Amino acid sequence: MAGFGRCNTFVEADIDLAAVRFFDAMNDWSGFLQYFPDDIPLKLSRIDLAEGNIEGVLPCTRRAFIAKELYPEEFRAAVPDYVLETLLAADRDAGTLVFRVEGELNGMRNYYGRITVSPLGVDRCNVRFSAQFDLVEGGDGQAAIDSIEEMHRKVIARMDRMLS
Repeated sequence: MAGFGRCNTFVEADIDLAAVRFFDAMNDWSGFLQYFPDDIPLKLSRIDLAEGNIEGVLPCTRRAFIAKELYPEEFRAAVPDYVLETLLAADRDAGTLVFRVEGELNGMRNYYGRITVSPLGVDRCNVRFSAQFDLVEGGDGQAAIDSIEEMHRKVIARMDRMLS
C-alpha cells in the first residue's frame, strides 16, 4: 500500500436558504456548472451527462469539461479533457449526496465526496462538504486539501447568493 497517502477535507457553513433548495440544486447533476465558482484555479467550460446516463437515475455520471484553453500548454498536456463524476446516492429526505471522481487527476485518486444538508429552520440550513482521497507519494497533501476546501466554501457561498 505504499505510494499513496490518505487525505480528508471538511467544510461546513450555515446559510440563509431552505435545505431542500440547496439539496435540489446540488442534485441537478448536469446543471451544476451555474453554481461552480469562477474565481478558483480549476476552470470548467461545460458539464453534461456521460452517454447512457439519465438525470435522476443512479448511479449517474457527468462529464465536467476542463477549460484547457485558459491554461499554459504544459498544463493542457497533463490533464484530461474532462473529469468523470458519478453520483452514487441522493437521499432527499436525509439531505445526503454521495459521489466519486473517476480516475486520477493531479495525483489524486479514489476521491469520494459527501454533501449533507440539514434544515435549521424554514429558510436556513447547515451544509457540510466532506471528501476523502488518496494522493500520490510526494504530492502536496495540504495544498490539495486547501484547494478542495476553498472550492467547497466558494460553491456554498455562490449557491447561497444565487438561491437566497
